[in-house]
Amino acid sequence: MSQRKVVIYTRYSTDMQRRESCEDQEREVRAVLSRFGVDLTHLIVINDEAQSGTKVDRTGFLRLLRMIEERDVAILAVDDQSRLSRAGNALAFIQDLVYADGRFISTTESIDTAVSGWELKVKILEIHNSQTISGLKDKVRRGQRGRVLAGDSAGDFGYGYESFYRDADWEQQVARRGPAPKKGIRICDVQSHWVRTMFAWFIEGLSLRAIARSLVEAGAPKNRRAGKIGWSQEQVRRILRNKKYIGVWVWGATTALGNSTGQKRRIAAPSHDMVTEQRPDLRIIDQETWNHAQARIAVLKQKFASEKTHGKKGRKTPTNPASVFPQSLLGGVLKCSACGSAMWLGSTPKRRHYYCAGHRTGVCTAVFQFVAGLAEREVVKALTDIVIAWPDWIRDLHSRLLKELSRRLAEHPAERVRDEKRLVDLKRRANNLVEAIAQGGGMSTTIGARLVEAERELAEVEARLEALESLNVEAITMPDEGWVRAQLAEWVKRLEGSRTVALAIREALASLTAEAVIPPGKKRGYVRLHLSVNGWGVLKSCIGANLPLALSQLLPNAKSDIASAPVVITIGGPTKIDQNMPDIMRWRNEGITWKEISKRTGLCVSNLFIAWKRYGSAYKST
Repeated sequence: MSQRKVVIYTRYSTDMQRRESCEDQEREVRAVLSRFGVDLTHLIVINDEAQSGTKVDRTGFLRLLRMIEERDVAILAVDDQSRLSRAGNALAFIQDLVYADGRFISTTESIDTAVSGWELKVKILEIHNSQTISGLKDKVRRGQRGRVLAGDSAGDFGYGYESFYRDADWEQQVARRGPAPKKGIRICDVQSHWVRTMFAWFIEGLSLRAIARSLVEAGAPKNRRAGKIGWSQEQVRRILRNKKYIGVWVWGATTALGNSTGQKRRIAAPSHDMVTEQRPDLRIIDQETWNHAQARIAVLKQKFASEKTHGKKGRKTPTNPASVFPQSLLGGVLKCSACGSAMWLGSTPKRRHYYCAGHRTGVCTAVFQFVAGLAEREVVKALTDIVIAWPDWIRDLHSRLLKELSRRLAEHPAERVRDEKRLVDLKRRANNLVEAIAQGGGMSTTIGARLVEAERELAEVEARLEALESLNVEAITMPDEGWVRAQLAEWVKRLEGSRTVALAIREALASLTAEAVIPPGKKRGYVRLHLSVNGWGVLKSCIGANLPLALSQLLPNAKSDIASAPVVITIGGPTKIDQNMPDIMRWRNEGITWKEISKRTGLCVSNLFIAWKRYGSAYKST
């Protein structure tokens, strides 16, 4: 068995402290151990630098735990108990050490587990050390609240803003001892430009991932506190939901909750502990843009919300992201007429094409694919032609639009009252859960799940109320038929070159199917597309960004069965031989020569003969 070790453990908390602190602690502990007559031959020193004592996942501390489990520690010595832990687990840790035949010594506090009564000292210091951290947290929060109320910076500003020293002599204040000079917050011109760009891209229909990718490609700078280069969709999501960009600055909305191992999570803070201030001087996004963005976020949340599968309790089917953020013009919305499966875009070095997903999985027996570019151009052309040549449909749409808006406006007061009552109930429930945790109720799995669910529903209700509050019913002017016609005409003009044409097509189409047409005797043929337009979808797509927000918020759940007559688009088409083959068969049966048939069809004799030999029997059977 290996010789058991004498271990000196040292630690300091932050990188703002002296690195020599660990050396100072080690020197003092060595001197005391020598006076105790401890043999330091097999001494090892374990350091944790810039590591909080409330956390367990410290490199040196984890090494110490493994040594104790392996019964490799004879004596563990520290300068004071808080170096070992500032959490509520010090007594349990030392008990485990003693159980493993180890001995604990805290030199400055005269704690020695070889002396009876050590448990009381350890427990008292454990409570004292943990409460010191809690008290420090309260003092820091109190100071930050004071700076916020004074309009100064508490370090809680995000992307698009920067801090600045308020006092002209701030350099002298920094150089001398005393309180740090006060800082204010102002808009950063460079970063605020990119904030506005993100909102504009999102309203246009770009996905969060596409926005993040575009930011990287454009070289958009990040703020000084960014830990990683590049942009992620989560960063974009937080920016789009941040109310500070419309001048609503909320401080102290969350607080940290930790467990016995030092792990922390953010929870909602009690309402009385929050500060909400209106800062119009720090507004970057106008209210109309903000409301459009939040309305689209709500629609996306609804689309991506999992729905229970019929007949299978607990099973959920999530929305396919490709149907919301398409990667191609027709991918997913185009269906195979043979099996009903979605058709997706494929590509080779030479061409882009659409293929049936069902065939790849063995569901569909139809084997066909067709050139993507031609199909996309023809679908866009057919869609615009239908909209332009459908005047009666516009009048019908306008009539249904007015009815739907009138119905939703009539429901508005009742919806608002219901959501306000629900908001009060949810806030009370969340506060009760937070108070229960703060008063020692513990963070059990059940309480945690209830708190998360309450916070989620609270956010949804607040978003709905915010949308309802922006509805000024008295100021709403219903769109007339001429306005609707003008919007449709404008939509048709910009459809071809729009960045969001794929989304527009998905909203506008009632159905789009592809049918493989194989001439007799051949393995390949051409494709027919069958298209019909959903009138209500066209209207929503073309006026969604132009309709006053107060009205556009009433549209998401509106539906209509106004559909155009089917339109057939031929992609490719039969060859000249396919078109003439029935006549060629008839003429040959009548004894007409190949030379004469060549004159009649304009096809060369060799091709006629080859086609007749290859496909003649198939055409004959038809």
